[in-house]
Formats: sequence, C-alpha cells, structure tokens
Amino acid sequence: MRRREFVRILGGAAATWPLAAYTQTNAPILHIASVWFGDASSDTTLPGLQKGLQDLGYVDGDNVKVDPQYAYGSEERLGTLLANIVKTGEVDIIISSGTVVTRAVKKATATIPVVSLTGDPVGAGIVTSIARPGGNITGFTLTAGPEIAEKWLELLHEAFPGVSRVAVLWNSSNLFSGELFKKMEDAAGQLGFTLLSHEITQPTDFAFAFDAIPNEKVDAIVAETDPLIVAHRKEIVDFATMQRLPAIYGIRDYVAVGGLMSYDASLFEIWRRAATYVDRIAKGANPGDLPIQQPTKFDLTVNLRTARAISLAIPESFLQRADEVIK
Repeated sequence: MRRREFVRILGGAAATWPLAAYTQTNAPILHIASVWFGDASSDTTLPGLQKGLQDLGYVDGDNVKVDPQYAYGSEERLGTLLANIVKTGEVDIIISSGTVVTRAVKKATATIPVVSLTGDPVGAGIVTSIARPGGNITGFTLTAGPEIAEKWLELLHEAFPGVSRVAVLWNSSNLFSGELFKKMEDAAGQLGFTLLSHEITQPTDFAFAFDAIPNEKVDAIVAETDPLIVAHRKEIVDFATMQRLPAIYGIRDYVAVGGLMSYDASLFEIWRRAATYVDRIAKGANPGDLPIQQPTKFDLTVNLRTARAISLAIPESFLQRADEVIK
C-alpha cells in the first residue's frame, strides 16, 4: 500500500485512538527500507532506529516493517537494490546512511520519502538547504560542522602530550573533507602540531601514503570521515598498529576493527531521533519541509586493548572521560 493511502488511514485513526491501539486493527503496515553500503555486521543504523520507532509506539510486524538492504561495499550492487526497491512500489520510506548511499537514492527516486544521514548534504548536492531541503530527502548531518576536526587534534594532544607531527588522511576531492582539513590546520598551530597532509582521492593513494609516513617521523595519525577513507579503515588501522602510532578517527567504525580511539556523533542517538521524522512523514509531512538536523550527542571511544598491544599509555583521567572503553 502506497504512502498516501497509509497516511490517510493513519491520520483518521490517530484522531480517535493512540497508535498502540491502532496496531490491533487491520491497518496497513508502514514499509521502511534501510539501505546500508556495507554488510550487516557493520550496520550502525538499526539499533537506534528500532529503539526510536518502539518509543513512538511502532511494533515490528504489526504496524511497521523495517527491511535492511545491504550493498556489501559495491556501488553496482547498491544501484541494483535501489532499482528493485523503486520497482516494487512497496516501500513507503527509505532510510539511507552515508553520502554515497544517499546520492544513489537521490538518483534512483524523486518520489519516495528519504530520511538520510550524510556529512554535508548541501555541499554534496543532495538537498538545496539545511533549513528547507526541498524534494523528497531530509535527515541528519554526521557532524555539527567542520569544527569537530579541531576536537580530534585536541583529544590527541590531551591523550599523548608528546605528539607533534601528525599525518592526516583526507579526501581533497570532497568539499566537506577540505573544510575538516582547514580546521585542523587552524588548530595545529595552537597545539604546536605540524600536519603532514596525505590526500586520498582514489584507492591507490593509500599505498603512497603508507610508503611516505614512516619516513616523515610522524608521531600520530588522523583519518577522517570521507566514505572512500572509511571504506579502507581496516588497512589504515592495521598500518597504524604496525607502525605503533597513536591515531584518532572520525567515526567509531575504525575502532570496531581495532583502531585506537574515535570521536564522533552518537549514531545510536541520531537514528533514534530519526524515527521522529519517519513518524512525521508517515503522518503526512513533506520531507522537503523538514530541516536537516545536526547531532546533539558525541561519543569518545577508546580501545584500551589496542593501546596495550602497541605499548601506549593513556592517562586515567582521559579514560574516565570516554563514553566507551574497549578492554
């Protein structure tokens, strides 16, 4: 059943009884497709989204069906699964996580409402403005702005005061990545850091960076949130570990594969809040009228297991500040 019919029925029911009671009727199920570029093991979307929907009275199988769709790191597969989603005509709302996925969704459909998570949706050409996205896409940004890059360096300095030369892996073809690097340059002088820039615009650039860094007398590494760089997170983490270098990453995905520490927006909290947009769209709101929201909660994650493996001492006061310590 298409969204307009779902909205008509839901709107009438909501006027007379709560959604919890509504689930006991023969009303249609809201069908959500959650699209993730990787595989199920790395999917950070579902826990927060499911909790948010539950808090709003949605019950899986009763009045909502969330259907995870995985591209397994393949843009070709991503295009195919999106084409299938559009072709079936059964999906009411698409959840898209990441700029790569959201761009592909935008190309695939201009009519199915989309709740997305991206780094810079305006710079990436996904929406026309933060306040009024227009079209069929709304959602959240991954960071509160490029200022988060300054925080990465501050945390690195706090945890390892002896650091002075920092290698930065960033994508110079990504506008938002450029803004992140500029903020790091601004903060570096105040912290006494020298930044060694390594521009990654294609997968082959990693080999050049990994060859150069050992000769640059680098004390630490920063890797940011660009999808190309995040996609190679295991290689980056393995390299930093092999070189026994402290590193901070722009997203927890790195820590999940053995990275030392990360500071990023709480993905669980973002997707929990995103459920409110799903609910509003289901009840008739136009996604183009719903402003893109910024994250309100950020998490510091430290992998103490990795620190011990490469003989890095992290101050206890720093560990106490962490939202999550992996032991």
